[in-house]
Amino acid sequence: MNRILVLKTWSIHIHLTELFGVCNCSVSHPVVFGNYCECWWHEFKWRLPSRNKAKSVGGLLRFQCKLFQQETNTNRNLLASPDLPGFDIIAYVYTGKISTMRIAKEDEVKLIGLWPSPFVARAMIALNLKRVEYEYLPDDLFNKSELLLKSNPVYKLVPVLIHGDKPVCESRIIVEYIDQVWASSGPSILPADPYDRAIARFWAVYVDDKIAPPSRVLAWSKDEKSIAEAKEKLLAAVLQLEEAFVKCSKGKSFFGGDTINLVDITLGSFLSWLKVFESITGINFLDKTKTPRLVEWAECFRSVDAAKEVLPEAEKLVEFRKFAQAAGQIQIIRAKFGTTFKSTIRITKEEEVKLIGRWPSPFVARAMIALNLKGVEYEYLPDDLFNKSELLLKSNPVYKLVPVLIHGDKPVCESRIIVEYIDQVWASSGPSILPADPYDRAITRFWAAYVDDKIAPPSQVLAWSKDEKSVAEAKEKLLAAVLQLEEAFVKCSKGKSFFGGDTINLVDITLGSFLSWLKTFEIITGINFLDKTKTPQFVEWAECFRSVDAAKEVLPEAEKLVEFRKFAQAAGHEVKLIGRWPSPFVARAMIALNLKGVEYEYLPDDLFNKSELLLKSNPVYKLVPVLIHGDKPVCESRIIVEYIDQVWASSGPSILPADPTIAPSLAFGLSMLTTRYLTIAPPSRVLAWSKDEKSIAEAKEKLLAAVLQLEEAFVKCSKGKSFFGGDTINLVDITLGSFLSWLKVFESITGINFLDKTKTPRLVEWAECFRSVDAAKAVLPEAEKLVEFRKFAQAVEIQIIRAKFGTTFKSTIRITKEEEVKLIGRWPSPFVARAMIALNLKGVEYEYLPDDLFNKSELLLKSNPVYKLVPVLIHGDKPVCESRIIVEYIDQVWASSGPSILPADPYDRAITRFWAAYVDDKIAPPSQVLAWSKDEKSVAEAKEKLLAAVLQLEEAFVKCSKGKSFFGGDTINLVDITLGSFLSWLKTFEIITGINFLDKTKTPRLVEWAECFRSVDAAKEVLPEAEKLVEFRKFAQAAGRVTGVEYEYLPDDLFNKSELLLKSNPVYKLVPVLIHGDKPVCESRIIVEYIDQVWASSGPSILPADPYDRAIARFWAVYVDDKIAPPSRVLAWSKDEKSIAEAKEKLLAAVLQLEEAFVKCSKGKSFFGGDTINLVDITLGSFLSWLKVFESITGINFLDKTKTPRLVEWAECFRSVDAAKEVLPEAEKLVEFRKFAQAAGRVTVAEAATE
Repeated sequence: MNRILVLKTWSIHIHLTELFGVCNCSVSHPVVFGNYCECWWHEFKWRLPSRNKAKSVGGLLRFQCKLFQQETNTNRNLLASPDLPGFDIIAYVYTGKISTMRIAKEDEVKLIGLWPSPFVARAMIALNLKRVEYEYLPDDLFNKSELLLKSNPVYKLVPVLIHGDKPVCESRIIVEYIDQVWASSGPSILPADPYDRAIARFWAVYVDDKIAPPSRVLAWSKDEKSIAEAKEKLLAAVLQLEEAFVKCSKGKSFFGGDTINLVDITLGSFLSWLKVFESITGINFLDKTKTPRLVEWAECFRSVDAAKEVLPEAEKLVEFRKFAQAAGQIQIIRAKFGTTFKSTIRITKEEEVKLIGRWPSPFVARAMIALNLKGVEYEYLPDDLFNKSELLLKSNPVYKLVPVLIHGDKPVCESRIIVEYIDQVWASSGPSILPADPYDRAITRFWAAYVDDKIAPPSQVLAWSKDEKSVAEAKEKLLAAVLQLEEAFVKCSKGKSFFGGDTINLVDITLGSFLSWLKTFEIITGINFLDKTKTPQFVEWAECFRSVDAAKEVLPEAEKLVEFRKFAQAAGHEVKLIGRWPSPFVARAMIALNLKGVEYEYLPDDLFNKSELLLKSNPVYKLVPVLIHGDKPVCESRIIVEYIDQVWASSGPSILPADPTIAPSLAFGLSMLTTRYLTIAPPSRVLAWSKDEKSIAEAKEKLLAAVLQLEEAFVKCSKGKSFFGGDTINLVDITLGSFLSWLKVFESITGINFLDKTKTPRLVEWAECFRSVDAAKAVLPEAEKLVEFRKFAQAVEIQIIRAKFGTTFKSTIRITKEEEVKLIGRWPSPFVARAMIALNLKGVEYEYLPDDLFNKSELLLKSNPVYKLVPVLIHGDKPVCESRIIVEYIDQVWASSGPSILPADPYDRAITRFWAAYVDDKIAPPSQVLAWSKDEKSVAEAKEKLLAAVLQLEEAFVKCSKGKSFFGGDTINLVDITLGSFLSWLKTFEIITGINFLDKTKTPRLVEWAECFRSVDAAKEVLPEAEKLVEFRKFAQAAGRVTGVEYEYLPDDLFNKSELLLKSNPVYKLVPVLIHGDKPVCESRIIVEYIDQVWASSGPSILPADPYDRAIARFWAVYVDDKIAPPSRVLAWSKDEKSIAEAKEKLLAAVLQLEEAFVKCSKGKSFFGGDTINLVDITLGSFLSWLKVFESITGINFLDKTKTPRLVEWAECFRSVDAAKEVLPEAEKLVEFRKFAQAAGRVTVAEAATE
């Protein structure tokens, strides 16, 4: 209840009502301040008699005031006067004085906000700084006002500034708008210097990127792991901002120097929340020892009147947080309806009902809807699935998932079972959920199961996956399922409102529980899964279902789910690397991480006293390196490098080429480093540790031979460039380069130059280049240290080596200062075109530096270390990134040259920025799809989206151009440049689709505009011809997908090898060799992966899309080759009894390990790959016939129903797959082959045949 301060004067009363409902900033009773008032149009000034000053309100307070009318004795109505219209004002109340500036009605300012929000605080601080009068309109984000939805229809979030009738959204844009509109009032928030302005914007963005997300976690999460990660991230960000403050403040009090600027406001808005986090975590995020300058800054910032009036007290935020978390989850059930629902059934103590759940879960929603329908009182127990409660683990020990209904002491699990249970137990209460007729009941169950089979899985993908291919497939599946359910509804509903007829049934509940998520998917994908044209009945049903009280109380708002999803996906996974500094295998992982710019924690391990973390993370081999990404361990150096390349694909240069025809040849090249024929690793191991002279002599020979072979390989692979990967290092460079320091060691201890200028001149040059790469230079240990390490290791125990030798090496990169203008770009990119057009418009000379985004230059990586994308403008030594920011920067720096790109009027400027952002939101994404996708459905959707966006821009053009030639009127502006950069691509899309996206009938003004824009010299010189883009696109898509792979099988005789084999595999001279066109691909696993990539759209995927699942599949495939193949070779060909006995043991042990692996990987399905066979299935399955042979010759069942029951079942399933059934030879034939090979004395050759 608001307290009111009444000030009585003549016939006018002013009620000062507290602005924030939670503030106690008013007196408890009316106070009369005298009867003297002077009134002006621009200002109200209260002059108080001195005797009343003691009663006046002390300090600076902020209120919402309402001026209302009361007749005077002379019947004069002051408020009816045209000079004094009724309105709301904001007043500043000093001791004995009230002062406010009045503005014209058409320019009045309103701010929609929510008091705890730091983003709203930014706008308020900026308004205060500029002394702008405004009306504050608090909004409830859980019950959003019409004004908010109308003013911010895109994001529907606070803050929104309404200036007159013009809404401005997003906190940083609002602050900039305020700074521009009221430029002459108060201090400038953005500096005048363009580069300082760009820097200020950069650090303001940094705050939103690095302070806001962990703050959100600390404020609302209860997951301990997430909280721990958030603490680390927040501390790291604050330390970075300490450094930034030192540079930006230049010894003054604020980031802006003597006055607060955009960075001060952006960061300062979080100060109260930082205090909250300190109170709840015990950590001083602003610490006098570690961040002394920020501590001083915070004090200064809080003392500024503009901020002091706005920042809420930390104690109030703590209370607000407790209130919001009272139910353990921020969700509508607890906040709005309490912990239990209104009951129509009296429940005895022994029959009390509890529901363990989690608010975003549609499966939990089903149980809640059913309980509500039946009027059953229950206690809701929210559970954290990342930190599961003892009650959940006890109640659902099998799946450990929500929902769980506990009725008395009986737990019931799985949502559909729970709903049926509720329907049976409380049959006499509420409507029946399942029909009485057995057939209708069966049909109901069928469609409920259909929802879980066809709606739930793609929903899971759309909710959480970031893999584009998986998301595209999920969209298709979900759309198809919804269409099918439209037909089902027509049949089941019989013209009524629900699947159940007049009342909702099991299908309604099962499907209805997904309605909020379907709305969420519409928001994030732009696809209407429930469409009035295609699924009209479904749309009507959804409206009816949402209006049912039992559902209305439960279904979360889609906006909340969107936020929840963003929050859940926001926190990146922490990266750790378990290693040992002398190891070349560890070096590989470190080089790859450095190349990709991935931050990681290095955890040195002692292999003679292995850590628990290592043993847990790599229980199979128990060796380093192990990469831990989040909670996922990835083992084996080359697998780790490939995993890094996939997960951080958009960062740094690609380590494996995108072209699948090239990747296998590189993998084939690096295989020479680790196989038994031409090897680097094994002889290196001998030279490093052996003291046996004969072994050392053999190792020297092998190493020399391997290096000579690699010299030849380098000539072929490098194509005259510096690295195996051409201009940038690739997997082969990293794999071989990791041994460079050890090769130096071997040269010093043997006197042999393994890399010799005479014999291996190209490798000598390569080694110099590789060592100079920063990513490697920071990692490769000095040879002298390794020599010492080797001596020490050979002399004593190795446990204390770590303490003596460091674990990491550092390098720095210096950028030379140049004054000219450079632009890093790529010719087909519309984003680069924008910068070029702007530079041309302004007549700025610049040097164009073309860059290859798949082989990124060092300059690009240095200049844009955050996103590593073009364009980058380098002005002197100052890099400016992101196309629209670059264009604005150019407009500011060269303001006096050429036409202005942004209008001078602040609102016109804001509108221009809005439509430029619209182009990037609505034109760029479908253009990306049309340019590169081959998925017909995605292409069809993209066409629709692009057409819709163009129609919207036609309307925008009419409004913005005001009858002139451009969005900017007589001259081109930011919108013209932003949209114009896509014109050549739009022409390209017209050529390839036959659709005129700019159509004279539908978009006549845009057609004219496009002609005008293309004729502008600044654009004409830049925009590429559509025909060239068509050719470029064909070239980029050259490796087309086919729907079926026909192949010719060429049997070879390994006792008399063919010329084709010798030519196709000159290094190993072994089968298999796949020849695709004129390209030979060697080694079985490499071939399988190649097939999976080239014919990706045909048949099931052999490797999973998820990088971690892919790494796990590769791990176990490698395990098969390491642990199944060698003992199989011995059992197949050896006659040595001791070797055979050892091989049996090894094979049995490996099979037992694979039994465990199968249980984990298959997840209860038929194959290692789940429902379909994957790389592990193929790799292990290829040995099934030979395992049968070994059983016949040894009498041992290697696959045993007692010890390996799951593998026995798997083997049966695998053999029944047509693709395998046609290939696997009969065991009897293999027995005959083995006898023949042994009889002919060809065992050595036959053994080679099975390599």
